[in-house]
Amino acid sequence: VDYVAARVGVSPAWVKGVVSFYSMFREKPIGKYHLNVCSNLMCQLMGSDKIEQVIQEKLGIGDGETTPDGKFTYTRQVECLAACGFAPAMLLNNDFHELLTPENVARLIDDLSAKG
Repeated sequence: VDYVAARVGVSPAWVKGVVSFYSMFREKPIGKYHLNVCSNLMCQLMGSDKIEQVIQEKLGIGDGETTPDGKFTYTRQVECLAACGFAPAMLLNNDFHELLTPENVARLIDDLSAKG
């Protein structure tokens, strides 16, 4: 934050505000696979809490954490992914996954774990 602030000519607080607002900026390294579950109302009504529970149980990590092997990072909630008609939804890196169920999320995690 300090380095960027000095290079751009703004205060560290300004840079921190930008970094903390936009989900694509990071202050620390993340895993190879980054899971972001939509937090908007429709996804919540359609069961995003069950999706979050499966992710946490399968990976053994909580919000903002990365697995010890550096493979997965889980961010509990992101703002609307504009997939209300296909809720619940999540981003896996830059790929949308919609109409999620606990079963297909568990399968996805298993497939990615086996992939390497």
